[in-house]
Amino acid sequence: MGFRRLILPENNRRSVDAPAALEVIGVRSIFEALELVVSE
Repeated sequence: MGFRRLILPENNRRSVDAPAALEVIGVRSIFEALELVVSE
């Protein structure tokens, strides 16, 4: 099982050094994060 996305607080998004294959998504609320998870 490999991860394709990383969901984290918007304020921390720029400080993450993620692999190029990983999509980094910044969110402002738990609700926004849940919408992303459920929409897939």
